[in-house]
Amino acid sequence: MESKRNYQLDALKFFFTLCIFLYHARLLAPAGGLARQISDKWGWFGVHFFFIVSGMLMANSFMRHRTEQIQEPGKAAVRFVVHKFRSIAGIYFISFSFNFVIRFCIELHAHQDVSALTTLWKLILGSVPELFLVQMSGVRQIGVNSVTWYISAMLLVMLPLYYFLCKKPDFFLHVFSPTAALMLYGFFTQMDNGYFDQNDCIGPFSGGVLRALCGICAGAATWALAQWIREHLSDQQYSTKLTLIEVLFSVYLLLVWIFPSFSAQLMYGALLPIPLLVAVVFSGKSRISALFQMPWLRHINRLSMLIYFNHYAARQLITRFELWLDRPYLQRYLLMAMLTAGFCLLCATLEWLIHRCFSQKASKPV
Repeated sequence: MESKRNYQLDALKFFFTLCIFLYHARLLAPAGGLARQISDKWGWFGVHFFFIVSGMLMANSFMRHRTEQIQEPGKAAVRFVVHKFRSIAGIYFISFSFNFVIRFCIELHAHQDVSALTTLWKLILGSVPELFLVQMSGVRQIGVNSVTWYISAMLLVMLPLYYFLCKKPDFFLHVFSPTAALMLYGFFTQMDNGYFDQNDCIGPFSGGVLRALCGICAGAATWALAQWIREHLSDQQYSTKLTLIEVLFSVYLLLVWIFPSFSAQLMYGALLPIPLLVAVVFSGKSRISALFQMPWLRHINRLSMLIYFNHYAARQLITRFELWLDRPYLQRYLLMAMLTAGFCLLCATLEWLIHRCFSQKASKPV
């Protein structure tokens, strides 16, 4: 398995991050308008794509260090999940702080008859599950930075799945993962209340956990398909065919993506091939991958994370304080983009300063 970073995959992450941004910004557009009709599906399938990528990278990480993981699979699963979160912990907690302050100001404005200390204490108590990333277990009172439900669901699901992967890798990758992903996807399709929401609960399982299980299993199966492409379609003669397949899938999915949505059930079926496109991209055997070799693209993954974690604070400011309420919705979109850019810059600066501070302390002789 090649360890070279796939910048084409990072470009796809950036595209889907922008789609999630526009999905949350849709509330600034007129109800029933074209902007809402087009972007209605972007949130669900954008997050589904990220779950697929997370599952694929989980399988890839395991296979690269397979011999080290099978001795103590439980500890290996914990190490993997902890390492996964450590890579985003700085952005997570800094953006959480931004949203906490904004939520506190919103609550003060909405409940002026309640003391500031009481409001602060209630907000602290309600945000504890989110602070410890367990809100998708069902212990969720409020959403400070609501988009972080994805991280909670991903980590909760990855812990047992990584253990399962260590114990039965062949069965997990080729039997359990595709079967579980398809059955859960079918279950979501049969629900008659639109897109299956992360806050819906089925017995002891939150909707976020079920969506994570579906997407991560789909991602593990996607890794197996990408590996098969690398092993069996590596000859030059297949490169043109894979390029054609990728182009056709991309055009088809883009058309579905930009046209107004119909029912959620129809969209589930129409966007089912997303893992196939991701598998071709991750295999690196299509000629299109050569277009994504520029070194500067290594920064795009971090930019995607900054936008994802910080855009909700911008929307909260605009919607709760009714900023630019009399302006056209495209101008309010622009305001949200500018506020998001400001939060991203501040978040990146604070993270750099904190890292620099701790690095200097660690380098001082005792």
